[in-house]
Amino acid sequence: MTRTRITINSGWELEIQREADRKAEQITEEVAEDARRLAPVDTGHLRASIRPEGNRVIAEADYASHVELGTEEQRAQPFLRPALYRKRA
Repeated sequence: MTRTRITINSGWELEIQREADRKAEQITEEVAEDARRLAPVDTGHLRASIRPEGNRVIAEADYASHVELGTEEQRAQPFLRPALYRKRA
């Protein structure tokens, strides 16, 4: 019977984690870029406030949630969710 010997790099877990972190950072940046592109522009403040932070995309403009979700007086103009959904597909 022939035996095959497999040697696994002792640092394989760290390598996998680094690659996963790198890919997550890349995807988060791509979602942020899409969100900036999809955000409605009046003054440009909302678009400029969109940035990746860790594994999340942040829109720091005070009114970002009002634009994304809408209000009683203003229809929703989603930009974060569509950016995320585009990446899911």
